[in-house]
Amino acid sequence: MNRLLTSILIFMLSIPALFFYVLFLMSIFNPSLPIVYPWPYRLFMLAGMVAWGVLFYMSILWVKHLPISQWISALGTLLAIIGLIPFIIRLDAIVLLALPAFLFTIYLCYCSWSTAKAD
Repeated sequence: MNRLLTSILIFMLSIPALFFYVLFLMSIFNPSLPIVYPWPYRLFMLAGMVAWGVLFYMSILWVKHLPISQWISALGTLLAIIGLIPFIIRLDAIVLLALPAFLFTIYLCYCSWSTAKAD
C-alpha cells in the first residue's frame, strides 16, 4: 500500500511537467498550433515521452513487487536524461517540475540493480 501511495504522490507532483510533454505531443499531431520545435528538439522530447511511459511501467512493477529488469530501468533513466537535456540547457522550470519523477526513476533503477546483485 505504501508503494502505491508513493507512486501516486510522485505522479501527482509531476503532473505539471507531464502537461508540457502532452502539449508537445499535441503540437506534433496538430500542425495548426503555433508551437514549432526544431527537429533535434523534437527527438529529445520524444525520448522524454517514452521515458514517462517507461517510468509508469516500472512503477507498476514496483507496486506489485515484481522484479524490474535492469535494461528497462537503465533505458528509463537514460531516456529521462535525454528528454531533459533541452530544458537543462535553457534552464527551464520544467526541470524542477520533473525532478520528483526523475529522482523516482533513479530510485527504481537503483532498486532493480541492487535486487539483481542480491540474486
